[in-house]
Amino acid sequence: MSPQRSFHPFFTTMMTLNQQIGTKIRRARLEIGLTQKELGSQLKRSGAAIAYLEQGKRKISPDLLVEVSRITRKSMAYFYEEGSEPHAQLDDKMNRLKTLLEDIREVIERAEGLRGSCRAQT
Repeated sequence: MSPQRSFHPFFTTMMTLNQQIGTKIRRARLEIGLTQKELGSQLKRSGAAIAYLEQGKRKISPDLLVEVSRITRKSMAYFYEEGSEPHAQLDDKMNRLKTLLEDIREVIERAEGLRGSCRAQT
């Protein structure tokens, strides 16, 4: 059985339902200013697990989606709506940039921590 697909009118490709929900999870998470790790912590999941959900690589359970809905203050319908946002492509690009910035910040924090521990040892 092939994955269920839904067509988003602002996209030129077909998106699986998992990808559509994942994109909405990412948008909702970024709107409230949470990192993948922070959302994962609230859901008792790892940041990597959230990344897989957001990329549509993992199917989200209904119970987990209810929790995401509660945390992000979005209705369940929000995650299933199609074409509700007129600037979906721009939003996706902005969200990818925000995710990259989060990753860069984490790398910088780790590097600063390593630099500090190296100085302490000398």
